[in-house]
Amino acid sequence: MLDVIGAGATASSETNWHDVWQRSNEAAELQREVDKIRHDGFNSPPVVITRRSEFAAPWSFQVVELIKRSAQRTGGILHICLRNSCSISAEGEFLHIN
Repeated sequence: MLDVIGAGATASSETNWHDVWQRSNEAAELQREVDKIRHDGFNSPPVVITRRSEFAAPWSFQVVELIKRSAQRTGGILHICLRNSCSISAEGEFLHIN
């Protein structure tokens, strides 16, 4: 395949494939299709998004519960880190802050 378009070991071609594509019927049809999609999009009303949650609990409650659960799983490491002024990165590495 690469040898056919001139990108193989010899890296040479007599054909300008960009010009071949630009003059092709397929490129013209594709451009008409893109233009139609853009035209239809500009002429349609804006999409109205209703924000709904699929969860029963609000986001803030979930974050608090996540922090509690994480603290329980680390066996008090979070408490020790807060007391000693250090923190844990997202990857679980200890970062000392003074």
